[in-house]
Amino acid sequence: MAASRLFDLDLPMLVASSDLFTFSPWPWAGVAVLGLVAGVLGGMLGVGGSVVMIPGLVVLLGRATGAEQHLYQASAMIANVAVSVPAALRHRRAGAIDPGVLRWMLPAAAGCVVVGVTLSNLPVFRGADGGVWLGRVLAVFLVYVVIVNVLKLRPRGTRVEPSVGHVEAKRAT
Repeated sequence: MAASRLFDLDLPMLVASSDLFTFSPWPWAGVAVLGLVAGVLGGMLGVGGSVVMIPGLVVLLGRATGAEQHLYQASAMIANVAVSVPAALRHRRAGAIDPGVLRWMLPAAAGCVVVGVTLSNLPVFRGADGGVWLGRVLAVFLVYVVIVNVLKLRPRGTRVEPSVGHVEAKRAT
């Protein structure tokens, strides 16, 4: 087993052996558990499951240089679509969709997808080291997500005022 990954495998998860393909269930089981963990944490914490899924795929399946990082991020985006479509349909049936918001949100989301894919295909993100740079951009975004979520933990309507000897939290007026 390689030190950088939990499963010693090459993609795809089928291995040629004596002119026959053999199937190993362990990588698939690991990815299934990762999907479950990403979904539960994404739902509980209010962050996208990709925040858990992409780093998890790197840990499970190995290196994220070159095409692997693009593959991991694309896999997470496909999972997002698979989750969001049924959720959107349930919200529609429950009458919990604001058509005014939807009118600007869908085109904005589609535009951002095109911009994101275009940016991820820039020369700096191509080649053997391209996945490393793409991973670094993702890492910066993950740090931002952590900061935003930690700031959400702070009670609203309070401010910290220094006093002699200690710090007290007082209600904002």
